Amino acid sequence: MPDSVTLQINSRIDGKEIRQSFSAERYRKGDSFYFRYRETDPAMGRTATILKVAPGEIRILRHGDVESEQTFVPDGRRNGFYQTPQGLLELGTETRELAVRLVNGTGTVSWSYDLFVSGEPSGTCRLEITVTEGA
Repeated sequence: MPDSVTLQINSRIDGKEIRQSFSAERYRKGDSFYFRYRETDPAMGRTATILKVAPGEIRILRHGDVESEQTFVPDGRRNGFYQTPQGLLELGTETRELAVRLVNGTGTVSWSYDLFVSGEPSGTCRLEITVTEGA
């Protein structure tokens, strides 16, 4: 049974900061926590996002008008994708740092990474997500 939580997402992409807040559902499966929320940006259309936080790995999965997958592992490079009605973009992430400080599914998750689009460097990103009880 899911719990209601609030996700405060602070992202910095090449120096530009964006702050967002979402009501989300939290699930636990084994050692992993899953957080599911609906995107509010009109450019994302009707898209649901799942944030999976597992020991040593973070994954972001989007389904709906936008389909995408990104995986982050400490000191590792992973391939993913971003699919829109206009076409498919190949994404790569090279994680610089990753820290998970969750206790029973609340706390913070943060990571920074270099983003590659179609194999070309596209910027440096840092995300910090704070999970609190209640929606």
